[in-house]
Order: sequence, then C-alpha cells, then structure tokens
Amino acid sequence: MLTSPSGWGAVFRNEQEKEANQPGRRQPVVRWDDSGDALVVNEHIGVLEPARHRSDFLKLLEVDSPVVAALPGLGWRAVIPRDGGGPDVVADVLGWVVRADGFATPLVVDVELMSADRVDTTHGARLLPPAPPEHPHPVNPGPPVP
Repeated sequence: MLTSPSGWGAVFRNEQEKEANQPGRRQPVVRWDDSGDALVVNEHIGVLEPARHRSDFLKLLEVDSPVVAALPGLGWRAVIPRDGGGPDVVADVLGWVVRADGFATPLVVDVELMSADRVDTTHGARLLPPAPPEHPHPVNPGPPVP
C-alpha cells in the first residue's frame, strides 16, 4: 500500500510491463513544484524530478494518507459477511490504524492466513462497539449496596 505526504502517487509502466499485462510501479509524489508538476525521487541520480518527464509515466492517483498512530481494539468487534451467503464471521478488532488525514481503519486477524486484514465497511461488514461496563464506575465501584 503506497502512502505519500502529498496524498498522491505516480504510476510508471514501461513496455515490458505493458506486454506482461502488469499494472506498473507506483512511487509517492513528494511535493509539487512552482509550475504545478508532481515531483518524485529519482533514486539513480538523487534528485527530485517531474513525474511527467519520465518516458514510462502513466498517470497520477490519490493514495492512502501516511499512518501516524496505531491504537488497540479495546473490545470492538467486526461482523463480516461470508461470500456465498454463509453465516457471518464475528472477529475481534485487533487494533485501529490512524492516518494523517484523521481516518481510522479497524484491523482484524485472519486466522487462516495468519495476517491482519482491514475491515471494509463498504462491502457489508459492520462494527460492534464494546459492551458497556457492568458498573458505572469500574475503577472505584464504591461500597456495596444493601
């Protein structure tokens, strides 16, 4: 997943990648110059250069904002529908990834793949908040009520 301080990425694809039907390579846009060109790093000569000046430049696209924090799941759960209409899967939210643009994405553990997956609420998944505490003041419950 490409992130960029500008929120944009440049896609490059050469003739070999086109023939092999590959999507191309992505590179973050570091900043914009005074004329409005998207600047990317040229690792070979160590300079910023306009993306459109490279012969294999294909297009610009918006990319994910950089991750600035990770927070624990704290009792949240995700209900994820199964493909094919099977019963929904309920998974504990492992944590939240917070991005520079303020959006937070919940992560759940995929036990079969042994990896963390983003919860995509645009495809039917929903989030369940933590259960309320049994006592309104769990830190200092006070004296027992007769």
